[in-house]
Amino acid sequence: MISFEKIASICSGHIISGSMDGYVRDFYTDSRSPIMGNTSAFIAIEGRNHDGHIFIPELYQLGTRCFIVEKQQDYYAGDCPLATFIKVSKGLVALQQIAAWHRMQFKIPVVAITGSNGKTIIKEWLSQLLSWQFHIVKSPKSYNSQLGVPLSVLQMDLLHELAIFEAGISKPGEMEILQKILHPVVGIFTNLGSAHDEAFRNRNEKLSEKLKLFQDVEVLIYCKDQTLVHEKICSKNFPVFTWSMHDQADLCVRIIRQDSLGTYCQCRHKGNDCEIYLPFSDTASLENAFHCMALIVWMGLPLQRFKESFQNLKNVPMRLELVEGNNNCHIINDAYNNDLAGIIAGIDFMIQQQNKPKKTVILSDVLQSGKGGDALYAEIARLLKTKNIDLIIGIGPEICQNKEVFEGNCMFFESTDNFLTELDETTFTNQTILVKGARPFRFERIVQKLQKKLHGTVLEINLEALLHNFNFYRSKIQGDTKIMVMVKALAYGSGSHQVSSLLQYHGADYLAVAYADEGIELRHHGISLPIMVMNAQTDQFEKISLFRLEPEIYSLALLKALNDFSLQHQTDFIIHLKLETGMHRLGFKKEELEELCGIIKKNPRLKVVSVFSHLAGADEVSHDEFTLKQVSAFEVLSNTLSDKLGIKPYRHILNSAGILRFPEYQYDMVRLGIGLYGFDASLLYQNKLQQVSTLKTTISQIHKIGPEDRVGYSRMGRLPNGGKVATIGIGYADGYPRILGNGKAYVKINGQNARVIGNICMDMTMVDVSHIECNEGDTAIVFGSDPDIYQLAELAHSIPYEVLTNIKDRVKRVYFSS
Repeated sequence: MISFEKIASICSGHIISGSMDGYVRDFYTDSRSPIMGNTSAFIAIEGRNHDGHIFIPELYQLGTRCFIVEKQQDYYAGDCPLATFIKVSKGLVALQQIAAWHRMQFKIPVVAITGSNGKTIIKEWLSQLLSWQFHIVKSPKSYNSQLGVPLSVLQMDLLHELAIFEAGISKPGEMEILQKILHPVVGIFTNLGSAHDEAFRNRNEKLSEKLKLFQDVEVLIYCKDQTLVHEKICSKNFPVFTWSMHDQADLCVRIIRQDSLGTYCQCRHKGNDCEIYLPFSDTASLENAFHCMALIVWMGLPLQRFKESFQNLKNVPMRLELVEGNNNCHIINDAYNNDLAGIIAGIDFMIQQQNKPKKTVILSDVLQSGKGGDALYAEIARLLKTKNIDLIIGIGPEICQNKEVFEGNCMFFESTDNFLTELDETTFTNQTILVKGARPFRFERIVQKLQKKLHGTVLEINLEALLHNFNFYRSKIQGDTKIMVMVKALAYGSGSHQVSSLLQYHGADYLAVAYADEGIELRHHGISLPIMVMNAQTDQFEKISLFRLEPEIYSLALLKALNDFSLQHQTDFIIHLKLETGMHRLGFKKEELEELCGIIKKNPRLKVVSVFSHLAGADEVSHDEFTLKQVSAFEVLSNTLSDKLGIKPYRHILNSAGILRFPEYQYDMVRLGIGLYGFDASLLYQNKLQQVSTLKTTISQIHKIGPEDRVGYSRMGRLPNGGKVATIGIGYADGYPRILGNGKAYVKINGQNARVIGNICMDMTMVDVSHIECNEGDTAIVFGSDPDIYQLAELAHSIPYEVLTNIKDRVKRVYFSS
C-alpha cells in the first residue's frame, strides 16, 4: 500500500482536490478494465486517439477513489466529491516513476529479457522450469512496452523470490527509461533481428539502445555465435555468461541427433556434460531453450535436475482462445496456465465479449503463486467480485479449503474428475465461460466437454493482430475522423459478431454489412454500434427499422420505395446516400440529385446521416489521376447535395488503400475493409500489418502407395517412385479451391512442404508426405505464414478477399488473444 501523499511526492505532483489521507494498492490505466475498489488508482493518460480523463466520472461510480491526472478539470470536486486527484505533468511518466520506486522496495533478483525475438517464450519457459524452486512474478502476456513494463513491476510483493520481466523498444531513448524501472540483476539478450529497424539509423544503433538495459547487471547472458552482438557486448565490458553451438563458451551446446519431433543435445559447463532432450527441432525454439539452460547453469543449479522439465516443455500457447460452446455459449480456453496475472488477463478478455451478458469462471487451484492460501484466494475473490462474475466454479483442494472467501453464486469440486462426473451441461446456456486451470488439472477435458463439436478444420483468428491492424489505420487518420469498418461476408471470413464485438469494445464508430440479415445477426449478439446496410432490399425495410439498421440508398427506385414505406408505416429511417463518381456500380448520378433532394425534403422521416462514394483504383498508382477525378466529382456532388438539403452529413470516400495513399481526403469518415484483416492492397504498408488468419486441418489417414498406384478422382495423382500419402480433412466444400490440386499448392506439415496430389475432393485433399515424419492427427497448415494467403490466391488465380470469404461456415473459427 502506498499513501496518496507518497504518490504525489514520487511523481512530483500535487493534490488538487480531495483528502491527502488514503492509500492505494492497485494502479490501472485501462478504463475498459477497471480494478474496482476504493484502494485502486486510475492513471489518466492522454494520447493521440485516446484521452483517459473522459472516463473519470464513470470510474468514480465504479468505486475508484484516487485519480492521477494530467489535466485540471472543473468537474473533479463536484462530480467526484469523495475522490482525491493528483495532478502530474504526464500520466505515463508518473506510472513509470511509481513503478521504479516500487521496484526498489525489493531485494529479489530481477531477470530482464530483451532482444528482437523470443522474449515472451523464454520468460514463460523460465517460469515453468524454475517455479518448483522459486515464487516467481513475471510480465503478463507480452507486457514489455513503456506502459507494460511498469504495470508488470507493480505486481511485485514481499512473497516473491524471483522476478522475470521482458523489455521491448521501438525507438531511441526508450530503453534507458525501462532500465530505471527494472534495475535488473540478470540480463538475457535473445537476438538481433529486423523488428523496428525503421526507427534506427542502423542495426548497430539499435543494438546499442537495447544494451542500455544491462548497464548495472551482475551478469549478461547471450549467444556468442551472433558476431555483431558478441563484438558489441565485448566492447562494453559487461560481466557475461555466454553459450555457443560452435565456439568455446561458458556453456557449450552440441546437437547430437535430431528428427522432426525433437532434438537430443549435449551441454557442457566446466567439463561437466549433460544430455538433454528437447521436444522441438526448429531453430528459434532451440535458441530459446539454450538461453534458459544458460541462466539455470549460471544460477548454480545442476542441469541434470532439469532434464525431465526440459523434456516436458511445451510451446506455450501465449493466447486466450475463444471457441463456440454448446447451448449458445462461448468458451475462453486457457486450460494450461493459471497465475494471478493470467486470471486478470483472462477476465479482461472475457469482459470484452459483450455479446453474452452472463459470465462464468471455472478456476483451478493457483499453484506456485508465492502467496499463502488465505491471502491469495481472498485477493482472487475480491477480483471476481469487482468484475461482476455471475458464477464461480472452483476446482482443487486449496480453493475448496478457502471457499468461504468467495461471495455470490459459487460451486466447488475437489478435482476435475469430480466436476466432470457431476457436470450438468444445461447449467451453461447463453453465456461466456472462462476456463482457467493450472496444467496438472488437465482442464482441456472440460473444454472438450463444453465445446461445440464442429468440423475438424479450423480457421484461427488472432484478435491481437486484428486490433493491431485497426490501431495502425486509426493512427493514420485525423483526430476527428470517424471509422466505419466493413464486417460484411462474415467479416471477410473471420466471423462477424466476434470481430464486431472487439471493434465495438475498442472504439470503432460504425459498422457496415452487405445485407440486412447480417446486421440483424449482429444485433442478436449484442452489437449496439450504428450499422450501415449496403444492399438494402425492399422486403427488408420493416426489419431494418425494427433492428435500428441504416440502409445505403443508391437509386431513385430504392429511395421511392423507402419513402413510400416510411410514410405508410410512419417509420423513421437513418440513411446513407451513395453517389456515382466513376466506378459505375451503384450510386446517384449528377442529374438525379434534384429529384433525390425533392423526395427527402418532403419526408422528414428520412434523415441523411452520410454521403459517400467508392474509389475504383485507390491501391494502384496507375489509376491515381482517375482517383483524383473521382474525389473532385465527389466534392462537387456532395456539396451540391448538402446545399440543396441544408444539412451537413458525414462525407466519406476512402477505403483501406485510400486511407494510406490519399490521407488528405479523409473528410468526416473513412471505411476500413481488407486492411483490418492484414492486407494492404497497395502493398506499400504490408510490413506494418499483422497476419490475422491461419487455416489449419489435420491428417486423417496415412498410407503407402507404389509407383503404379493412382490417387483421387479421375486417378490424376501419382508418385513415380511410390511413397506416402496423407489425407487431410479439407476440400472444396470448405473453401479450398479445387484449382489448387495436382501439385499446384502445398500445405505445411511439421515444418515441411507437403504438395497436393491429384484432384481436391469435396471434403478431403491428399498430399505427398514421403519425405516427412508425421502421424495421423498431426496438423497441416493450409495457409498462414507459409504458405501465406497471397501465395494461395495467386496460385488460384484469385485475390486474398476471395480466398478468405470463400471459407465456409462449417469451418470452425477459433479466436485467440496473444
